Amino acid sequence: FKQKTAYEIGVRLVGSEMCIRDRPEVIHRFGWGLSGVSVPAVRIDPMHPKFANLAAVFDLAAAQGGVVSTGQLRELGATQSVLRRLTRDRVLHRVIRGVLSVDSTVSFEGRTWVAILLGGPGAVIGGAAAGYLAGLKVAEPDTIVTFVGDRDVSNRPGWVFVRSGRRGRGDPPRTEVADTVLELCSRAATTDEVVSLLADAIAGRRTSVPRLRQRLAELPTLRRRALIAAILGEVSNGVHSPLERRYARDVEAAHGLPRGRRQVSSGRGYRGDVLYEECRLLVELDGRAHHLGRAAIDDVDRDNAFLLEGVSTLRLGWRQVVGDCLLYTSDAADE
Repeated sequence: FKQKTAYEIGVRLVGSEMCIRDRPEVIHRFGWGLSGVSVPAVRIDPMHPKFANLAAVFDLAAAQGGVVSTGQLRELGATQSVLRRLTRDRVLHRVIRGVLSVDSTVSFEGRTWVAILLGGPGAVIGGAAAGYLAGLKVAEPDTIVTFVGDRDVSNRPGWVFVRSGRRGRGDPPRTEVADTVLELCSRAATTDEVVSLLADAIAGRRTSVPRLRQRLAELPTLRRRALIAAILGEVSNGVHSPLERRYARDVEAAHGLPRGRRQVSSGRGYRGDVLYEECRLLVELDGRAHHLGRAAIDDVDRDNAFLLEGVSTLRLGWRQVVGDCLLYTSDAADE
């Protein structure tokens, strides 16, 4: 048998120049099954020059964002000498003590799996990391917060472990979307940020108003609970952004305008922000300073679609809503 001099990296990688001298044993399912991946029983031949279970290592890593724990590797039959060889030949790469990666770089998902592996059974990703995994409009966090129940787990740079229990869903396990949104709202720096978080989650159908209200009722000590409940009511009535909330409060209500219909659709499928049916006027609220590229084209198409139905469009941005909107409201109030 000719020994190989390097590892062939691939999903079904087998290995090379590896001599397992350990006593033959049957490897059963790895411990507590983080991602539900079932590893088949494998017999390791002590005379075989390869680590025959390396394919299972890669299968497991693929289900865990590209990372595995040293405990899982031992369950799969890798001895300390095998681990040294795998890292020396760069088949596996050290991420942090106790966790290895199949790639030299670790993705954000991989970092969340590192947190789960370090946190142990029942660990649940929370905070901004859970929001990012859920697709909410939050920035990718530098630090991943993980709830670990009643265990004491030391923090590491980039990973913070909170001694508290949470219900986890998905892979990697993270807090339910409704809980994630409410937690982020409770820590938001501004009211506009609360509006944005709630509106994004509901408009994107990642959770619902009834579910958020149910969870809010079950969290009587949540910080900023009254504010969240009030804004949730506004969002349920069609407010989909901080600018739309400012318009409803500081323009429409403050200047006695009739209440317009929110989130209306044209016959051609375009959606508008606020429609005043009696005067055939659509108010479009553009929160961004300007639209470029495809967004600008969509704006024109939307305006034209409503115009063909006899509806004119009035576009307002932050400056008009918070500063000069009196120029627009006097005539509208007289209608």
